[in-house]
Amino acid sequence: MFPHHIGDRAEGEPQENLDEPEVTSQDLGETRIPQEEYQEHQEILRKADDLEARLREEYKEQTGAEAPKEKNLSLWMVEQFRRLAKEAQDLRKAVRYVKNPAERTQAMLAFTEKKKELDEYLSYGPSFEKAYREYLRAQNQYVKFSSGMAEGTKLHSLLHEPTFGDSELDEKLSRKELARLEGVMGKSKVEEPDIEESLKALETVFDKDSKEYEEAKQELLARVGTEKPKTKGEIKERVKELQEQSKELWENPMVRYFWQKKEIDKMLEDFSEGKDVVETQSVIKSLNKLNEWEGEHQRTTIGGVLVGPPGVGKTTLVRHYLQEKERDYVYLDLSEEVTRYMLYGSKAIEFRSPTEYYHQLAADLEGLDEAGLKDFVAEHQEVVKNTFKVTEGQSAVVLVGQIVEELEKGEKAVKDDPALSKKLTQLKGKMNELTQTAFRRELAGQFGHLASRNGWRDGVIISALRRGDNIIFDEFNKNKNWSLIYGLMTAKPGENWYFADNDEEIKVPEDWRMYFTANIGAKHGVYPVPEAFASRATGKTLEVGYPPRSEEMKVALCSMSNPEGDILRSKDDLAKLYILVNEVFPKVRKFIEERNQIIPISYRLLRDLGEKLVSYSDPKTKKPVYQPTGKSFDEVLYEVMIGSYSVYEDKTVSTEIANICTSVGLMLDDSIKDKMESWVGKEELESRKKTFEEHKEDFKEIVKKIQGISRDVSELPLPDQKQI
Repeated sequence: MFPHHIGDRAEGEPQENLDEPEVTSQDLGETRIPQEEYQEHQEILRKADDLEARLREEYKEQTGAEAPKEKNLSLWMVEQFRRLAKEAQDLRKAVRYVKNPAERTQAMLAFTEKKKELDEYLSYGPSFEKAYREYLRAQNQYVKFSSGMAEGTKLHSLLHEPTFGDSELDEKLSRKELARLEGVMGKSKVEEPDIEESLKALETVFDKDSKEYEEAKQELLARVGTEKPKTKGEIKERVKELQEQSKELWENPMVRYFWQKKEIDKMLEDFSEGKDVVETQSVIKSLNKLNEWEGEHQRTTIGGVLVGPPGVGKTTLVRHYLQEKERDYVYLDLSEEVTRYMLYGSKAIEFRSPTEYYHQLAADLEGLDEAGLKDFVAEHQEVVKNTFKVTEGQSAVVLVGQIVEELEKGEKAVKDDPALSKKLTQLKGKMNELTQTAFRRELAGQFGHLASRNGWRDGVIISALRRGDNIIFDEFNKNKNWSLIYGLMTAKPGENWYFADNDEEIKVPEDWRMYFTANIGAKHGVYPVPEAFASRATGKTLEVGYPPRSEEMKVALCSMSNPEGDILRSKDDLAKLYILVNEVFPKVRKFIEERNQIIPISYRLLRDLGEKLVSYSDPKTKKPVYQPTGKSFDEVLYEVMIGSYSVYEDKTVSTEIANICTSVGLMLDDSIKDKMESWVGKEELESRKKTFEEHKEDFKEIVKKIQGISRDVSELPLPDQKQI
């Protein structure tokens, strides 16, 4: 079912009353339209020809064929008119503000043409006006729907907040009393107060002559005649009422049409701004789920565990969620070598007296080379290991790190000896350089994350915890040392956590969470996931899969469009895009499931494809241009899907992609003929090109399907509203 033809009614459907509410000349302000004239105009609209019927007759006269039933000509005309009006307004501003005479003249000529086009639409007179009014009425229904959804979301969040947020009440009442109070407010309704009765009731709380009584009395009197605050019971009723209203309004095809149009407009805006995340319905559902879990599980630091195939955006989703919550975060890849020192830190090493030490240290380090540095570390390694209970690799990092720190201290301590200070600065640079060479594996970039704190050198996790930064642990199923993370799994938000390594208690912020992401499948999991982690992840695991094809197709179309939604590539390219998303992607994804060296089929690939097919902005000025590039679709597809695999020695995946694409009519363009012959063979390529030419008419049917994507709203489910 498509949105009905505006200005038209299906047979047997009652004609909507076009009468407006009674209007007087006073109501119309400065226009002063007499009531009789207004009623006369209403009568003209009632008798006006149906715009859809007129447009279909014109279509038949011009083409000799009937207009397709699914084509909504009146809706298309009204939207074209609205778009032209916006373009005319933009050109009007250009005429007004552009200073360059040649550019202003160009804008003036274009503005004149737009006005002519607008006049052509207005030539349909009352028929067009009647259709336009109906369009606005349908749009008002959509506004009612979307505002109701927004209000419902806001009220729903209030149901999960305490009725009385005053902290003093928390001190006076027990947890049981507070819970009982919430239960009472969840059921009660507050009627318009009887002032006399309310004041008598107030006398049972405060002494009538007290200051508190007078303040409460004035607050009560000030609320007379104003909207009273809703109780939880009343909020629940309102939420239920809004839910029913949303379901009823969603039955209107035009409401669904406007909602989908708004969704596509948001996607286009996200693409034009280069955002990493396009908020489709599947993304919004996942964001809501993470938000929901945080409310449900307030006594754990595990915010969520996201699993799924590579490239579906698990880590990106968590990043986006935390950005929406306005939280900072730290990212850690557990597939890399991580040590306790890196994550938590270590105690500082005691050194000798400053002046003598810095002279001796300079003498010891001045002639040091890479081999000498290794010997130096080995000489002191046992002491460090035994003192700090660290591994051999960790002891090297601790020792070298302290040497560099001492050199930094020395620069300040020996300011009276410029020559020594300069020598220490040079040695610090040398030590850093030698360390990166001699202990590359042990360091693993740790120095950049370390900070001194009261004799304790904080690691990445402790630094993040003190700052209140959330943590994203990626590739958790490749972590070989879970004991490093167990401690923080027992921490509780809002409470103190005992940090045994430094014998201190650290306050865990209320919104501090750890998020874990991993690719699933036999080839991805290197180490078994322990039961202790799995049990704590219960009820907080989100399987992130590939998006629905309809969503993926919308995103793909947005990547090849300008911000107004105009698709900038040919109809053949659109057909190829449809085949790519609906036939090639599923087959390639299935083929690469258990292979090691793969490039995921993700939104990133669609963005790369779009950037090569459409030039979004001018490279020099960075101003938007939105023009198709000179490359063919097949050429770009080859670059993105096969050319990228040139970084791998194994060509199995590339060969399979070439076979899949050429078998469905893709990558057959002459611009890549030589390349494709090397993948599928010369004779096979020619055979597939011939087969494709015989079925090229099928492309026209595919284009019709694509054109219906933004119009067909029959299967749209009631959308989710973002809860964050």
